[in-house]
Amino acid sequence: MHALLALSLSVASAAPPAPPEEPPEMVQYQMVLLEKGPEWTAEVTPELEALQARHLAHLDAAWQAGQAEVCGPADDPDARVRGFCLYATTTAKAAREVAEQDPMVRAGHLSVRVLPWWTQAGFLAFPHSTLHAAPGHGPPARTHHGPRSDGRHGPPRAETGPHGAPTGHGDHATVHHRFDDVDKWTGVFDDPARLEWQKPDAVVEVLALEKRMSVADIGAGTGFFNPYLDAAVGKRGRVIPVDVERSLVDHMVARAEREGTPSVQPRLGRFEDPGLLPGEVDRILMVDTYHHISERRDYFRRLLPALKPGGRMVIVDFKPGDLPVGPRAGHKLPVSQVVDELTEAGWRLESQADPLPYQYVLAFVPAEPGRP
Repeated sequence: MHALLALSLSVASAAPPAPPEEPPEMVQYQMVLLEKGPEWTAEVTPELEALQARHLAHLDAAWQAGQAEVCGPADDPDARVRGFCLYATTTAKAAREVAEQDPMVRAGHLSVRVLPWWTQAGFLAFPHSTLHAAPGHGPPARTHHGPRSDGRHGPPRAETGPHGAPTGHGDHATVHHRFDDVDKWTGVFDDPARLEWQKPDAVVEVLALEKRMSVADIGAGTGFFNPYLDAAVGKRGRVIPVDVERSLVDHMVARAEREGTPSVQPRLGRFEDPGLLPGEVDRILMVDTYHHISERRDYFRRLLPALKPGGRMVIVDFKPGDLPVGPRAGHKLPVSQVVDELTEAGWRLESQADPLPYQYVLAFVPAEPGRP
């Protein structure tokens, strides 16, 4: 009996140790608590009912934009906390910016408190999520197009033929790649040689930005334009660089901290919607991304409400023909097509500039007077 026990112990000690368990993947949400504000009242008035309707519309818009996953009121009428939202935005600051646009908060009826909250990936599932998360990885995961030779990126495209020519018609995207290596593509997007032909200062000048304005850069990539936009709007302005690739958004968050650009608040968007709230921005910038967007007429119709009154959108994309940089000739869109598509989508060409050697620069405004 003792010999058998000794044998079993020796065999057990000779077995290789079990590999250590991989730490679970964690994801961060932002817990937004809506608490009683300085103007809180329990008295129901017609004014408060109208405010409540705008409050609910704001929450719905935040959900439609892929920012708030779930919201709901508190049951206890005596509790300080009156409601709760779970946001999947990248930072607490970004969640606060969205929550503070709530009409109830602006009126002082409610106030906002944000608590970053970590949980294991896949523990929460939202059947009606607008974030299109990858299965089992929670809301931060996304599927994304890859990098392009021009140092930009955009939503997915229609399929191409054997020679790269688009096989689709209409307003389908013309080019699509995949990438996951941020370090590799930072070398492409932020290549110092790009400064020579991209001329970011000239592009920002066309935007006509002023201090305290808000500007969104849709398809921002690694944030090439972020420091230039930050300088234009100042510390009290807002720069919202949007990308559908989570790794690029995380990179831009770290870049903003490293470069000391407090106005830069990167945001995770979706292929069909950048996630801008109604009346959130004064300017929209889209550089070398237009030809990557599918169903462009619908996309840009949905983008109209994001502009404040007097707002402007600037489209920068590659001129037709063979050029030293940018996509192949068959992937480019002529100015006339861009203007026609955006005209149908409710925009009007305000001006066309030519400060860049390889790209056209088009400024658009909403076509209908009085619309944002």
